[in-house]
Amino acid sequence: MSKAILSQNYYDLLEVPLDAGSDQIQRAYLQAKETFSCDNPALFSVFTKKEAQELMTLIDDAFQVLSNAESKRKYDHKITEVSFSENVPAPPPENADKPGRQKTLPDGHARTKISSYKVNHEYEEELLSIDLFDGIQLRRLRESRNIDIPSLSQLTRVSKSYLEALEDNSFKDLPAPVFVRGFLKQLLSTYEINDERLIKSYMMNLKTSLEAK
Repeated sequence: MSKAILSQNYYDLLEVPLDAGSDQIQRAYLQAKETFSCDNPALFSVFTKKEAQELMTLIDDAFQVLSNAESKRKYDHKITEVSFSENVPAPPPENADKPGRQKTLPDGHARTKISSYKVNHEYEEELLSIDLFDGIQLRRLRESRNIDIPSLSQLTRVSKSYLEALEDNSFKDLPAPVFVRGFLKQLLSTYEINDERLIKSYMMNLKTSLEAK
């Protein structure tokens, strides 16, 4: 199963906010059970039967934890600590600057796991203050990192058709929102971007579009 899905916290998995009450958690759980039931044939266009069963186990675990006040309190404390640690810059690896480790990039360039690119500082500043992050912006971000869709699909294991649908704002061609959120998290990680705000903006656009139909 995609690491992006497995790494989501229980709130993301059930698509509820951190301050969700018991009724909201219950409704979200029942909806998730229906959406990701192994009896739903559409699910197997995204996951194998084994992966679908693993996902259902995660959903059950999420409900068990979040529906109990004490376990929810402990879990909230746990994910707060994880969130803080993820935002603390890691120390540079020993001997990172020594020859033979990684090829030195030209000045003004940076790299991702699968590409190197020239940094456009004006664009990077714009990205920090962008109000609407949609498919157009997602494509622009990918292109700024000098990454093509086939290479991205091979690394992330997200199908090319889903990657194209994400960038085209073709929401009807995408799987359930919980998967879309996971895809976005994985893509931004590939682009070396850690900004939950961008994911929230895209998901809000997705929600608004789906509700309008």
